[in-house]
Amino acid sequence: MDINLLTIFCNVYKNKSLSITADELDVSTSAISQSITKLKVHFNDPLFIKSGKGVSPTVFSDQLYLDVAPIMDNLKSVISVEKNFNPLESTKSYKFSGAKDLSILLYSKIENIISKLAPNMSLKSVHEYVNQQQRFDDLRNRKVDFSFSLVKPGDISLDFIEIVRSPYVLVFNSSHPRLSERKEISKEDLESELIASHIESTHLTNINLRSNHLYHRVGYQFSSNIEGLSMVSNSDWIMFSPKIFIDNCNVSNIDSVPSPIVIPEGRAYLVWHKSSSVSKPFNWIKELIIDECKKIS
Repeated sequence: MDINLLTIFCNVYKNKSLSITADELDVSTSAISQSITKLKVHFNDPLFIKSGKGVSPTVFSDQLYLDVAPIMDNLKSVISVEKNFNPLESTKSYKFSGAKDLSILLYSKIENIISKLAPNMSLKSVHEYVNQQQRFDDLRNRKVDFSFSLVKPGDISLDFIEIVRSPYVLVFNSSHPRLSERKEISKEDLESELIASHIESTHLTNINLRSNHLYHRVGYQFSSNIEGLSMVSNSDWIMFSPKIFIDNCNVSNIDSVPSPIVIPEGRAYLVWHKSSSVSKPFNWIKELIIDECKKIS
């Protein structure tokens, strides 16, 4: 069970009000209601009955609060120990998940800076996911601490911030027989070229290749942007890539020009569970990640 639900339960029990609890936690009343509904299903009990402008606890809720409140208080006291947090002495361990390209681009940079500022803190990158929803599920269930995501989460228990924004460019081999040394390339020029694109059909580049009637030129698909850049550097294929990868990945023998078709800027987000924000070490590493991402954007 998400411990955040029990925190909400204890607050509703003390306040005897969903709206007051919502104001205290700075969330919507509907979000509090949804959390209590999940607990009702889990415990098979109404938990609270409407009473005037507030709610009254059931007998089961009275007992549950007596059992849970001391545990939650103990957790708060453990968290308070973190007030004297010192990065040099911290032995905290954190897990990251994320889209493969973002993890490759960001993880090593973050790990390098943390190894200097917090040498005893450990980081682990987790990649074994089929889709982004699985990453969000693990965040919600606290199996991982952070996720690098190409989409915003729709879960009220998760928080996020934009960390990367980058325009798309057209990339080709520096010795390309038709495109080398060109400063500008037209959409019509693309009709004569073979295009490499991401294997995911819903990827931003594929959506825009279809809308521009160029998807029939796609003949090679890659699972990571860096793999695509490597292939383009050794062939006459072309591809579209966020400029951030051109600027930060050490791939030789490639050139780039502004995209001849309109592709919205690529964006990425750092996502975490809202309840993690009570931890000082967590907030320290979160701010460090955000600062590092600003340097490469």
